[in-house]
Amino acid sequence: MLAAVSIHLGHSEIFLNISIACGCKGTFLVLFVLVIGAGGLGCPIVDYLCRAGIGTIGIVDHDKVNLSNLHRQPFYNSSDLGKFKVKILKKKLNLINKEVKINIYNLKANEKNFEKIINKYDIIVSIEMIEAVGEKHLDKYFNIIKENLAPGGRGAIQAIIIKDELYNRYRNKEDFIQKYIFPGGFLPSFKSLNKL
Repeated sequence: MLAAVSIHLGHSEIFLNISIACGCKGTFLVLFVLVIGAGGLGCPIVDYLCRAGIGTIGIVDHDKVNLSNLHRQPFYNSSDLGKFKVKILKKKLNLINKEVKINIYNLKANEKNFEKIINKYDIIVSIEMIEAVGEKHLDKYFNIIKENLAPGGRGAIQAIIIKDELYNRYRNKEDFIQKYIFPGGFLPSFKSLNKL
């Protein structure tokens, strides 16, 4: 049987389509998917993957739920305020499909722990992490993902990008996001990503 998980979240550039052979009970055979980010895009992705019967889902996030999350992150509600997102997701996903194994990583993925976290997942879905990586580390970031995927594995990376024609000006002048939100980070352009 072939199962497809297609997620379209209202933005033409954000589309995840995973098609994989699945087992007899609707649970995928030996499939490990790591989702980095448990926010507005990570929540529906892990929800759909769990309902589709993905064998193991890993979720990486270090944030706690706050009031500003509730209107755009569907797994959380007011009783979750102040609690770690990954712990809430594990509990709620286990109620949806207890045959899917949920691994949680309650930490911020960084250069020191990234290789240990992603080791041998079949599919890695990175949600908005690329902006925090920074231009000088992008090549290493992609290589770590590539080297740590299971044989034949795939990576899906969602990123906020800047228009190609604004890219050179942007990379030479620090803006609000680079200064206060992702120090050292940056927004890539479509062309700059294709060069990697």
